[in-house]
Amino acid sequence: MRRKFTQLYYGYPLWFWGILFLSILLRVSSLWWNDRLLGDVNLFALTAREYAESGELNYPMKWDYSLKTNWGDLKTPQSQHPPLWSFMAGLGAKVFGTNNTYLVLQCLSLFSQCILLFVCFKILNALGGGFVVLGVSMVGLSPMLIDFAGNGSQYTLGTVFTLATLWLHIRDKHKSRANLLLSGVCCGLAFCTHGAFILVVAGAVVSTIVYNQGFVKRLSAVSFVLLGYIVAVLPMILFRLEHFGSTTHSLNGVFFGGVFGKLCLSNEAGGIFWRIESGWSSSDLILYFVNCLKVWRKFIIFLAFELSLPGIILALMGVFQTLKQRIQGSLVVLIFTTSYLVPILFWPGFKSRFLAPLLPLAIIFICIGVHHFFLKSLNRKKWEKIIIGSIFLWFGCSWLLSVSVTGSASRYYTFDLVHNENYQEMLGLVDKMKGLERGLVIGAARSLDGGMDAVYWHKFPYIHARPWVSGDGMKWETVARIRKDYQAKYFWTDEIMLTKYEPHMDQLQLVASSGKFRLFQFINLDSS
Repeated sequence: MRRKFTQLYYGYPLWFWGILFLSILLRVSSLWWNDRLLGDVNLFALTAREYAESGELNYPMKWDYSLKTNWGDLKTPQSQHPPLWSFMAGLGAKVFGTNNTYLVLQCLSLFSQCILLFVCFKILNALGGGFVVLGVSMVGLSPMLIDFAGNGSQYTLGTVFTLATLWLHIRDKHKSRANLLLSGVCCGLAFCTHGAFILVVAGAVVSTIVYNQGFVKRLSAVSFVLLGYIVAVLPMILFRLEHFGSTTHSLNGVFFGGVFGKLCLSNEAGGIFWRIESGWSSSDLILYFVNCLKVWRKFIIFLAFELSLPGIILALMGVFQTLKQRIQGSLVVLIFTTSYLVPILFWPGFKSRFLAPLLPLAIIFICIGVHHFFLKSLNRKKWEKIIIGSIFLWFGCSWLLSVSVTGSASRYYTFDLVHNENYQEMLGLVDKMKGLERGLVIGAARSLDGGMDAVYWHKFPYIHARPWVSGDGMKWETVARIRKDYQAKYFWTDEIMLTKYEPHMDQLQLVASSGKFRLFQFINLDSS
């Protein structure tokens, strides 16, 4: 009788299914505490709304200053990130007849998280049934993964495609051409979701080569992977060729140049454009390496916060055991983990949100580490309960710490107090804009990406005037050029940037303020 009560399906205990139910419930709950558009989610929501209204994947604002975009166009094609996520949200908004594209993005991320739990279950079951309880419990109760179910970001979908590829490679051992083709498609879709997944296809290729014998067989298998990949990324390639004349154009490349001081603004007769000022020298490479050390330090700190230091040690134990015994399925996991780690660890800036796709992979190695170093030699059930109980404790403590410090369960900006404060002040200014005459806004604040985060809420036409140029934004002469070319009516800024533009206050009239944010109306339009 007790056995029937404590065990339900596949021999897993009743409390495991309780954890699974709780994890889904918490993911649904995350829709309510994620009440703001964070970072790039704002861009996706804006682009999705444009697509729902016009059928075009455009930013409803001037955001791209590259030579490959028309200076005169206020709306410019999406170029910050690959277009798949905003396309899906825009299509969803069209189907359901809503302009609340943020809610659509939230629903998509929630659905992706539910799929993520299922794929993790399948992978862990394929690696060994003993991994399922611990692994799914950790994935299900991870504070970051719970939060990412409701914040509308694209990371979970990219993770789902990556893990789906991983599962196909583990279960089929690369014999089925259909699975190889499908794995390539999943790799391509992951990349079309976020640039951080750019090397997932390399992981699939390496895995295919390693686990196939003979040159001809390897070549054939790799060909099917690459064919699927090309089919998936072809729409994105055509989109970039049509709008930018290049397959690689992305504002993230501009960001890379800006970090190392290579970016400058050129005020030309045809418009204002970004340019790379100089080439790369040996000293730049040293600077890049030093920057990488800073990235790795932040990576370890944030990872320890999400998994705990013992969790990281257990994951490293799992990696060691995988390499030592050459465990086939686990080696595939390691290959794919490396394919994701390389881009984020060598990018010039690290954000805690980059960890979201990594956590399920790290948890798999934690399971391997626990299994080989604890559960084989000791009482399995006893240690399973101790470890899962410890996970409960750590996740709960990290969650409480995050909420107590930031006032929010959000993990998109870990411990970013300034962002939370700024957002509330921004909404206050947006509320005051509702009574103003509609007109084009030039945003030149240091906070909230130049005021761009406000666009979704106030819906005024907008031009971003704080590009990534040494963090100082545009000179007033450049702002004046934009004002003249686009007949701008308002100027959005904050206290920090206001000191920069203070000598030109005779051309501005304050119309609204909230906290550190200011909204001015341009006057003396004929003056230089």
